[in-house]
Amino acid sequence: MSLQAQNLTFGYGKKIILNNISATLGKGKVVFLLGENGSGKTTLLKLLARLLVPHQGGILLDGNAAERFSRREYAQKIGVMSQTPRPTLDFSVAEFCLIGRNAKLGRFGGAQKADLDAVDRALRMVGLSEKSAEAARWLSGGEFQRLALAAALALGSDYLLLDEPVSAQDPPRARELLSMLRRLAGHCGILVIAHDLDLAVQFSDEVWLLADGELFAAGNPQTVLTPENIGKLYHCRVTRELSHPGFLFH
Repeated sequence: MSLQAQNLTFGYGKKIILNNISATLGKGKVVFLLGENGSGKTTLLKLLARLLVPHQGGILLDGNAAERFSRREYAQKIGVMSQTPRPTLDFSVAEFCLIGRNAKLGRFGGAQKADLDAVDRALRMVGLSEKSAEAARWLSGGEFQRLALAAALALGSDYLLLDEPVSAQDPPRARELLSMLRRLAGHCGILVIAHDLDLAVQFSDEVWLLADGELFAAGNPQTVLTPENIGKLYHCRVTRELSHPGFLFH
C-alpha cells in the first residue's frame, strides 16, 4: 500500500518547478522531504494531495490511478497540513479542528459522535485538549501550528502530508510531536516537509532530497545525508567534523 508519484512534472508558464519526479510513500513509513526554500517541496505536496494538476506524469494511490477516485474519496485517504492562515472568524479550537474532518462528515447531517471523538483525540495528541473551547485565532504561533496538525490528524487518513509541522515549536515539543507521528506511522504513511537535518536523522525512515527541480537522492537518512548530497541540496560546501555529529556549512 503506497502513495506514488510517477514522473511528475509541473511548472508555472515556462518555468519548470519540478521535473520528472518519481517517489513512493509507503504505509508505515515516515519520510522527510528536504530542500531549500523555493525548491518545490510544497508544490510536490500539493501535487500528491491533488490540489495541483501535473503537466506530465501521474499519481497512484494504493495501486490505482488517482483519477479513479472522486475528489471526496481521495480527500478521505489523504490528510494534509499546509501553511494555514489564522481564521478571521471566531472559530473555537475544536471547531477549527473539525474542519479537518470535512471529507468524512455526513453530507447533510453534520458532525456525528465519531467526528467529535476524532477531534478530541487529535487535540489530545498535540496537547491542546484544554484549549478546545478557546478562540483559535488567539492561540500563539506554536499553538496554532499544533492546531493545524491536529486538523490533519482528525481525518484519520491512510496518508499524512505535512508542511513543516514543527517549525514553530521549541525543541522538546518538536521531538514530542515527531515521536507521536512515528508511533502513528504504524497505521499510515507520513510525508514531512522539514529543514532540520538532525530531526530527519532521528525520526525518519527515509529522506527525499529535492534541488533544482529534481529529486536527486532518496533512501535511509544515514546513507543519503552525506556531505556531498547536503552540499548539493543547499548549494554550499559541507564538511563533517570528526569530533561533532553534525555538519558545518560553508
